[in-house]
Amino acid sequence: MESLKQRINRLRSLNVTRYAGAVAIVLVLLLARGSLLPWIRNGYVGTPILVAVGAAAHLFGFGPALVTLALGSVTCRYLFVPPKGSLWIVGLDSQIAFGIFIGSGLILALLIRAVQRSQSHAEEQASLCRFKQQELEQEAARREGVEATLRSSDTILRRLIARQENDKHSLCDEFHDGIIQSAMGVKMMLESLSASSVPASHWKVITDAIGYLSKGIEDGRRVLQGIRPASLDDFGLVASIEDLIRESSGNGLRITRKYDPAIGRFPETIETTIYRVVQESLHNAQKYSGSDAIQIELSQLETPDELRVVVEDYGSGFEVSAAVNGGCGLIGITERIRLAGGRSAIESAVGMGTRVSAWLPLSAGR
Repeated sequence: MESLKQRINRLRSLNVTRYAGAVAIVLVLLLARGSLLPWIRNGYVGTPILVAVGAAAHLFGFGPALVTLALGSVTCRYLFVPPKGSLWIVGLDSQIAFGIFIGSGLILALLIRAVQRSQSHAEEQASLCRFKQQELEQEAARREGVEATLRSSDTILRRLIARQENDKHSLCDEFHDGIIQSAMGVKMMLESLSASSVPASHWKVITDAIGYLSKGIEDGRRVLQGIRPASLDDFGLVASIEDLIRESSGNGLRITRKYDPAIGRFPETIETTIYRVVQESLHNAQKYSGSDAIQIELSQLETPDELRVVVEDYGSGFEVSAAVNGGCGLIGITERIRLAGGRSAIESAVGMGTRVSAWLPLSAGR
C-alpha cells in the first residue's frame, strides 16, 4: 500500500499538480481567514500566509511556495486589509511592513527548501551507505566461502601428502624386506658355491648372475632411498641430508654444508618436509644450474622458534616468475612449506645463481 510520503513524492514530480496544490492551499487559507472574521480583527493576515507558504514549500517545493506567497498576499490584501477592495498599500510604514513580510516568506521558503535538500542528500548518502554495506557483506560472505574452500583444500592436500609419505614408507618396507632380501639370499647362496664344486661351463654363468644380483640390489636400494630414505626414520634429518649429498656429489660437483649444533630430532612432519625441500633443490641445481658448487645450511632459530634451511647454487639462474608458473618442482617446494605452516623464498636471476630458503615453525609438527 502506498504511504503518505510516497504519495507526496509522486505529486511533487508533476508540475501541474504541484502548482494546483499551491492554489488549493491559498483557497483553504482564504476560507479559513474568512470564517474567522468575527474573532480576528481586519488586517491580521501575516501569520496565516506564512503558515500556508511553509505548507506549500514542504509539500510541493520552492516554486509553488512562491505562488502561494504571491497569490495569498494579493488576495488577502484585497479581501481583508483596509481599505478593502484595493491592491494598493497605503502609507510608507505599511509598504515597509509588506516588504518585510514578503522577505520573510521568501526566507521561510528558502529555509524549507534547504532543509529538504539536506534531508534528501542525507537519505541518498544513507541509501548509498546501505548499498555499500550490502556489497561489503556480500564480499565478506564470498571471501569467507573462498577461505573455507581453501582451508578445505589445504586439509585435503595435507592428508594426501601424509598418505603419500605413509604409502612410500610401506612400499619401501615391503620392497626391502621382500624383493631385496630375497635377492640378497640368492646372491649369498651363489657366493657360497666354489669353482671346484661347479662345472666350469656353469661357473661363468654363476659369476655373471652374482654381478647382476649385486647391481640389482644396489639399484633397488638407490630407488628406495629416493622414495623414502630409511635413514630419515632411523637417524634423523642430518643423516638423511648427508646421504643425499653422498649420492649427489661427484662429476666435479662440490657440496658444502653447515649444520647448527643444536639440530637434533624433530617431529616426522618437519623432518620429511625439510628433507623433500633439500632433495628437490639439489635435483634442480644438478639438472638445470650448471653450477660446480652447492651450499646447504640448516639452522634452528630461537626467535621465532623455527627451523631454517637454505640451498644455494652459483649457476645459470632463471626468471623466478616464469619458473614458478611453468614448473611443478618449485610449486611443490612452496606448497609443502605452506601446508606445514611455514614460508619460503626463491631468489634467482639469470646468471646470478639460485637461493632457495624455507622457514618451518617447530610447532607445526606438534
